[in-house]
Amino acid sequence: MSWIQFRRYISIVGSSITFEAAGFIRAYLQKNVRTQDKDIFSAAVEKVFQGLDADPMKRMRGHDLSELLFLIVSKIRKEKRFGDPDTLESCLMATVEANDLEPHALFRSIRAFSGS
Repeated sequence: MSWIQFRRYISIVGSSITFEAAGFIRAYLQKNVRTQDKDIFSAAVEKVFQGLDADPMKRMRGHDLSELLFLIVSKIRKEKRFGDPDTLESCLMATVEANDLEPHALFRSIRAFSGS
């Protein structure tokens, strides 16, 4: 199935961030001509939610987090423009130190693989 951007289904009012899940699911299924499968899709989503790891770092892809942060920063701080989610992601990565990543198995594996 083809993915759709989730940013138009997020609203920010004050310090409250809301995701309009019903609208997103409807649009996602419509784009993929699968509206007749809404009940099956909803059951599958519920099953995924039940199986999610408690660790927030295992619940979302990094690029999705970057896009969400970009949306939040863009709406809250309109005078500061980052251009796009990739630029914001690069700015965030520039603030990370290797010592901060060491406790995480993924980064230890990457470091071992790269030989550094």
